[in-house]
Amino acid sequence: MKKYAVSGLMLSTLLLTGCADDSELKRSIFIKDPEYAGLPKYSEWGYNTFGAYINDETFASGDIQAPAIIESTDTSMSFALSGEKGNDISGKTRMSMTFVIPGFAPENYQDLTFLDDSTINLQLSACRVLITMGTIQYAADTLSGELRFKRVQNLFVDLNPKEIILSGTFEFNAYLNAQPIHVFHGRFDVGIDPGTFYHEYLYQ
Repeated sequence: MKKYAVSGLMLSTLLLTGCADDSELKRSIFIKDPEYAGLPKYSEWGYNTFGAYINDETFASGDIQAPAIIESTDTSMSFALSGEKGNDISGKTRMSMTFVIPGFAPENYQDLTFLDDSTINLQLSACRVLITMGTIQYAADTLSGELRFKRVQNLFVDLNPKEIILSGTFEFNAYLNAQPIHVFHGRFDVGIDPGTFYHEYLYQ
């Protein structure tokens, strides 16, 4: 397995005792950030939330059951966040943001622990940021920015592995459809399990 932009590898394990079914683990817990309106507070507990500002609008996890999905090929990994852009006043639009990371090709969801304490430079030519609004997907022309996996943890329930919790931050400047965008104060705290991890070779 290939590693990409990984530094200070650390494997943290969170043990939960008692009963917890899959629906409880997938439930989103949106704790509002007191400083940044419309965004969830940064956390590392697998709350299944994310958020960022895109220029003067918010992009955040909504009522989608699986706000984050990982897709892996033999050469890269895609990390997709799906939610809503806008607010109750101006209106909300379904949107997804996908980070394509070359050179890291996990074969299963537990391999994601290799991303712990790693930073991806989004300005690298091989990295891509894709933004989908409705049914139209745009490729961002990224000028600068980074995606940081601050903490990646194994989650066990009754000593059985259940999911990997990815927590971190992101920000970047880019041109999207010939218009400048500034994405900032991005944060995510999401769980990935076999149901939200896809490897192309598993289905061939």
